[in-house]
Amino acid sequence: PEDQPRLLRRRAELLVLAGRDAEAAAAWRAALGAAPPEARPEIEAALAAHLLRTGFVDEGLVAIAPVLQRAGIPMPRSTTAAIATIVAEDLRLRVGALPGPALGAAWPPGQIARVDACWAAGQGLVNVDMMRGFGFLLKHLRLALALGEPVRMVRGLGIAAMLVSSGGAAGLRRAEKLLAHARGLRRHLAEPVDALWIEIGEGMTSLSRFDWAPAQAAFARALALVEPEGARKGWELGTCRYFATLLAQTTGDLPRVMTDVPLWTQAAADRGDRYTETMFDTAFGAYCDLCADAPERAELRLTRALSRWSDRAFLFQHANALYLRADLLAYQGRPREAFALFSEGMAGVEKAGLMRVEILALRITEQLARRAVAAVLAGEQGLRPLVLKRLAALERRGGPWMEGFTQALRASLALADAAPEAAARHFGMAAERFGASGARLHATLAALQQARLCADTAAERANEAALRAQGLREPKRFAAALMPGLPPA
Repeated sequence: PEDQPRLLRRRAELLVLAGRDAEAAAAWRAALGAAPPEARPEIEAALAAHLLRTGFVDEGLVAIAPVLQRAGIPMPRSTTAAIATIVAEDLRLRVGALPGPALGAAWPPGQIARVDACWAAGQGLVNVDMMRGFGFLLKHLRLALALGEPVRMVRGLGIAAMLVSSGGAAGLRRAEKLLAHARGLRRHLAEPVDALWIEIGEGMTSLSRFDWAPAQAAFARALALVEPEGARKGWELGTCRYFATLLAQTTGDLPRVMTDVPLWTQAAADRGDRYTETMFDTAFGAYCDLCADAPERAELRLTRALSRWSDRAFLFQHANALYLRADLLAYQGRPREAFALFSEGMAGVEKAGLMRVEILALRITEQLARRAVAAVLAGEQGLRPLVLKRLAALERRGGPWMEGFTQALRASLALADAAPEAAARHFGMAAERFGASGARLHATLAALQQARLCADTAAERANEAALRAQGLREPKRFAAALMPGLPPA
């Protein structure tokens, strides 16, 4: 019938809204097959966007190629080329004032297609192949500002704020400027859910500032916008849940992490959202297994997650798995192997450009220093200069959260020097600094290590009981992995 192409397309759109991602992909393919030639480009773009958003990276990249080609937008051939795109787009965005919306304008379909092609590629890649995703999203913002359509402008401003906030103090100032402009456009948005990107931008800006409470509040507002059935968008839902869980993990709310992660991972699997399922398995599922004293189960989970993920390059999910696998080896009392694994994986981390994102670079630097100091404690004294170099980099960043990590590293170095009294002082300062930053789990772990060094049995039992109440099956073993120097028992 004549209506079949239109009905097939509408069915695909409704399946996306219903959170039935696997069925939606099949429906988009059916709609593409039935579409007349003049309708095919738009449906082809929708299919490509859907595949990338739901984590079918290889298929999505094949599908997005003709979409980008029609729009005259090149796909960077390497991370280096992607970084060059980021620099060029960033420079162009810095020129002149941010424009207002072009209200009542007739937006040319060709320009809208270019904007949306950049959005599809950028959104689908930003938490996967990060540098390529960043480049497309900055290009999207520039084109959206030139177009003047309010929804696309707010979307671009919010996610650009998320990106530039990771660039230190100057990046945070730029993020605030972009968010202020997005807030000024809010009154032009037809639907409340269109303001989602302002909340995501505010959440990421606070997270980059290590200001956990406002970050949690922003992502709670974002989830309130995207979780209702009528507003549900798979990628947005998964990404907001990811950052909400990351913040719960960072602040030490283990009961929430261990409750939410299985539910949200299964929900993603049920709807065919490979992106969210893999993000949760590699970042949090294996971590929950470790908290439950199940390292073998954690390794099995990571292996299974990566077996269904793209292996075209070292992607963000591979980095998450690297962090967890190093922690697993440390938890099992294999510090030399943990350092060797992490050190070898650094080539992929650097090639992927992850060290260019400050909050990731700090996490990676701390992990490398921790793995190296554990190897020093195991007799690898030649690694001490590496520990001191990475420690100095963390100390330059400052702030309570970083100071907690640096004090814990100095405690481990003091134990390597057979100076237990100095180590106890450093663990005490680490507990205070972690507490001041709101990182309750790390504060309690440091306090446990201090109590053990001071032979304070009452404090040791109290801290161990607090950690067990949070959900840690073997607190001392967990502490030995995260703050090396004392045996698990």
